[in-house]
Amino acid sequence: MKKKILIKKEEFEGIDLRKVKNLERVDVTDKGVEVTFIIGD
Repeated sequence: MKKKILIKKEEFEGIDLRKVKNLERVDVTDKGVEVTFIIGD
């Protein structure tokens, strides 16, 4: 199953996405950074 979260731009600074497992996609939008990753088996 895919899970999508939105992180506000000011909160996103300092997050190292290289450490996120099962990362599928990262999109930068006007509202912030949208991160899609796979969860489950």
